[in-house]
Amino acid sequence: MSLLSDFVVADPSQAHAIGVSSERPWPTLQSKGFTVLEVALLHFALTDEDAEAHVNPRRFVRNAFTKKDQPVTAFAAYLEGFRCLDQSEGWWVHELPAPLVEEVASADNLRAVAGKWAAFEELQGAEADHLAELLAELQRLARLASAQGKSLLLWTSL
Repeated sequence: MSLLSDFVVADPSQAHAIGVSSERPWPTLQSKGFTVLEVALLHFALTDEDAEAHVNPRRFVRNAFTKKDQPVTAFAAYLEGFRCLDQSEGWWVHELPAPLVEEVASADNLRAVAGKWAAFEELQGAEADHLAELLAELQRLARLASAQGKSLLLWTSL
């Protein structure tokens, strides 16, 4: 079973229609294997920020397994910006944070960004060349979303 994921330019109010539709009348990039975790790491590849750095001011969360408090990392804090707009059994629609959409829209040297993105453990097995092609299409969608005043959404399905 592979994870399906589409990037869709649409208004957030259309999240449910995107979630239940097998046809996509919206501008869409079909892909596989992307969740908000992998997409959030794109921000760190684009900005060179340290995903493992502790947030400032420091915050802590209790680890449910170890029952110990752990500092919140920049990566964990960044994930909070991915708003889940709708979900059902087996699928989710998240809105990409507007700053990430702008970062993607204005990025240059996509091959270098793809190389940094592919280096994250969570993208293990992804080839930088494939990610560079995906980034070029994602950039086109990010620019379209910005020009149309819409959002870039991520539909994920099991």
